[in-house]
Amino acid sequence: MKKLKALVLAQDFPPIPGGVSVYIENLFKNWKGSTVILAPDCADPPKTKFPQNITIKRLRMDLRRGGLKPYFQRQIRLYLASLKLLKKEKLKYIHCTHIASGLVALLLKKIHSIPYVLYTYGSEITGQPGFIRSNLAKLILRNAHHIITMSKFTKKAIMNYGIPDNKIRFLVGVEVDRFSKNRNKSITKKKYNINGNPILLTVARLVEHKGIDTVIKALPEIIRQYSKLTYLVVGEGPYRTRLEKLSIELKVEGHVKFLGIIPHNKLQSESEAFYTICDLFIMVSRNINDIEAEGFGIVFLEAGLSRKACIGGNSGGIADAVIDGVTGKLVNPNDPNEVAKAVLTLLENRETANQMGENGYKRAIQHFNWQTNVSDWEKELNFLNSNFLR
Repeated sequence: MKKLKALVLAQDFPPIPGGVSVYIENLFKNWKGSTVILAPDCADPPKTKFPQNITIKRLRMDLRRGGLKPYFQRQIRLYLASLKLLKKEKLKYIHCTHIASGLVALLLKKIHSIPYVLYTYGSEITGQPGFIRSNLAKLILRNAHHIITMSKFTKKAIMNYGIPDNKIRFLVGVEVDRFSKNRNKSITKKKYNINGNPILLTVARLVEHKGIDTVIKALPEIIRQYSKLTYLVVGEGPYRTRLEKLSIELKVEGHVKFLGIIPHNKLQSESEAFYTICDLFIMVSRNINDIEAEGFGIVFLEAGLSRKACIGGNSGGIADAVIDGVTGKLVNPNDPNEVAKAVLTLLENRETANQMGENGYKRAIQHFNWQTNVSDWEKELNFLNSNFLR
């Protein structure tokens, strides 16, 4: 079957940090068809190795959030650059990797008859307040040839825009080779001066809906039984100052270490082995005003590959990432007492926690291997496009 050459609109792409950037990187590191990725320009391009069939073109973009002027300036530049590439490279369809670039994909379809696949993740689908944004999202979603998403929760949000079930596909993966390797604990502990035991770990952007404040509020009760416990928070974001103040107010600041941004490729490496050193992984994300929500939570799969039991907030798409009672526990993300109880239960029952970690490992290996899942999706897409673009 002939593989059609595609254009990728990648507003989030390395070295830009974040889950979407990591997702797109892993998607196209495993893609076999000839593809041109149009990504934001950067002063120091990453050294990520892509296969020879992937060409990366950099475009200067104003990526500031908020405001109509930078948004439309970005769309115009992206549209003109895309049009030039489509004609030069004879590209047949588009991977639109974020709804933020969806206006360009929509125009290219309407004006030039180029179909597009739209990739969705969570809050950008549930969080489109206002008449203009909501209706633009509806147009972008309804005109997509296919829509890729991550969980039953995000699928339901997409269908609320009137999208039929048969246009939606699931695609989630995790880097099996990287995160399944057990690393030396002592190197990481010494490097970051981590002396606590046991260790809880969260890897997340420091924003309100991640529920890190709920975990901090649960710490006083946990510490009463585990006085040397350390809570590691890996990530950065606008909520950090508030979280630091909260830990001081609750007098648990000596138990919380904010480690800032650790590059994704170092989360589980020879010198940084955060999943290896933790006893439990915890991220109790919640829905904020039905806008901010966790679409899935790939970090739970990463922790699973390191055979760690997980505690997740019972909200958004986390129930697809953490199987309650099997790979971890789901808790009310707004209830510190319930969070504390879940942590204490697993710390006191290590055999149960170990079994959950083993279950998480097997599930990640069997169902979330990037290479396998991308290969299956590419074969299906080639078949669908071959029929559609005759």
